[in-house]
Order: sequence, then C-alpha cells, then structure tokens
Amino acid sequence: MPLSRLLPASFEQPNPVNYVINSDMEVSQRGTSFTTASGYGAYTLDRWMSGHTVTGKFSIAQVADAPTGFKHSLKATSASAYSVGTNEEFVIRQKIEGQNCIALALGTSSAKTVTLSFWVKSSLTGTFSGAFLNSAENRCYVFTYAISSASTWEKKEISVALDTSGTWLTTNGIGLTIYFSLGAGSGLQASAGSWISTKDLTTSSSVNLVGTNAATWQITGVNLNEGSKAETFKETYAETLNKCSRYYHRITWDIDNNRAFPSYCQNTTSAIATHTFPVPMRTRPTAIETNGTATDYDVARINTVTICSAIPAYNEANIFRTSIVYTTAGSLTAGEGGQCRLRNDSGSYLAWSAEL
Repeated sequence: MPLSRLLPASFEQPNPVNYVINSDMEVSQRGTSFTTASGYGAYTLDRWMSGHTVTGKFSIAQVADAPTGFKHSLKATSASAYSVGTNEEFVIRQKIEGQNCIALALGTSSAKTVTLSFWVKSSLTGTFSGAFLNSAENRCYVFTYAISSASTWEKKEISVALDTSGTWLTTNGIGLTIYFSLGAGSGLQASAGSWISTKDLTTSSSVNLVGTNAATWQITGVNLNEGSKAETFKETYAETLNKCSRYYHRITWDIDNNRAFPSYCQNTTSAIATHTFPVPMRTRPTAIETNGTATDYDVARINTVTICSAIPAYNEANIFRTSIVYTTAGSLTAGEGGQCRLRNDSGSYLAWSAEL
C-alpha cells in the first residue's frame, strides 16, 4: 500500500504558509484610525506600517468593508490633491521577519517562486503598483496590477521568481518587505517585472492615489505563499493575534479584573509589577507605551488601594516577561505584596513593542 494512503490528510496536503501576518486586517491593537501627521511612518493595523516622506497626505483606517469571506479591510484616504516630488513616497508596507523567510532561499540559486494575492478596491482606476525589497533596500522588484472598476472589490494575483542575488537576512531582522504604493516620485520609479539594485516602488505610469483629493484605496486578504498560484489560507483570530503579539502587545482595562499584575512594594512610594508576555517577543522591548493619566492606575493591597501619582514606567524586560514601576505619593509598605492595576475604562493602556 502506498505510504500516502497511511498518512492523515494533513500530511498528504500540508496547509500552505502565508508569509503575511494579519492578512485579513482583523487585529488592530493600536486603534481603528490613524493619521500620517509626523515622522516617516508608523504602525497602524497590526504588522501594517504607513510610509510617507511628507506628512498629512493620507490617513488610514480599519473599516468594516470587505469582500465575501472577510470582515475588515485597511482603507487609505488621500487628504488633498498633492503633486508628488521626485524622491517622495507614500506607501503601505509589511516587513517580514528574516527567520520566517528561510524556506524562500532568497539570494541563492534555490530562491523560490512566490505568489502575492490580495483583494483591492479603489475610487480610482488604472495601473497601481508595489514592490518587494530586502532589508538594505538595494534589491528591488516592482510589480503592477490593474484596477478596472471603481469602488469594486477585485482579486489580484502576482507571481514572482524571488531574487537569486543580493543580501537577504534570515535572522530576526527584516527578511523581506512588501510595499504597496499610494504615490512615489520619478526618483523611485522603474520598469516592472525584474530584480534591480536600487530602491524603487512604482512605475512611471502608475496611479498616484495622493494626487487626487479624497481618493480611497482598500486592501484585505493579503497572501504571500510559495508556488506559482495563489493558495487559500485561513486562521482564527486568536492565531493571528498570537502572531501579532510577537511584535506588539497591548493591555487595556478589563471590567472583570481591572487588568491586574502581581507586584511587591519596593518602598513606601513604588511597587514593582511583573507581566509575562503571551508569546515570546521578537526582541527585548526597551520601553513601555502608556496612555491616560496617573489616576488611571493604582496599587492594591489587603483592604487598601493607593492611586498612582505618575503613569507607570518601564523597569526591565526580556523576550518572555517584563516588570513595571508603579509610583505613588506614599503609604505603601516595603515588602508587601499586592497588585498593580489599570483602574478604569478611560482609554488607558500599557504596551510593549518589538517591531521590525
């Protein structure tokens, strides 16, 4: 009897790997709407980053508008009719960790062929573009896709033979970045369809979304799989959240338990809380993100609750756990155990980042 007859179906037909995380735009720990008001770029929906050399030209939101089989999409909206400068860029991108790219054999003679597929919808029609780049951004492949009907969901599939040259990381650094262009200047334009030794993001004939006031572009169901055809990929929300938590982990107030952390009082004014991350993070977080005011946090001991006098501060972390300093005006007892808490639903949170 053939061995295949003795193996379960999961061995006969293994599930395809999607190298994109949060492909269906379901996880958005940072919120549901984002501006591009400062810096070059920032993370928006989990694992998805904006990029802009001029601020304020588009915004991003998680919206409940998607093709059948999906719930949410990422929506970019142009803020004005902007004329893009020579070396200016406006993009949505995802950085894929190098350790996740090992099987793709990038930069070797065994480099695989992959297929990028996604659902897209725009108020504009025409040729749109994007690119694959390495971490140094000196190896690049520009791709194009056509949107033929305005404000209509269309599925796109793009197959690419991966680069056999260049340096491609297989560490916990950036292995491969996928860019979707919303507009890029002539200094970032190239012909599509081949690997080149420059950073380019678009073609000269591609649509610049930011060139039209209030133009919109939406995307969801983004898959990158090995092979020359698109594969079906599905996972639960919990599975996606776990993958995202390797890069970003946020805790908000919870009505059932005030989101409490075990702690001990270091002295009369400070308590040290500990928290174990749900999954090991990509690298050691070196800071804590907070929101709200000091009074959104407290230290609870036996029959006693003390409101904080400062927002919690970073103490230390490794990839598995972290500790946090809660500061009060006094009245704590050194050595006493208790809990440090988020205490009300005011939008306060604690978060740790290990993003690429």
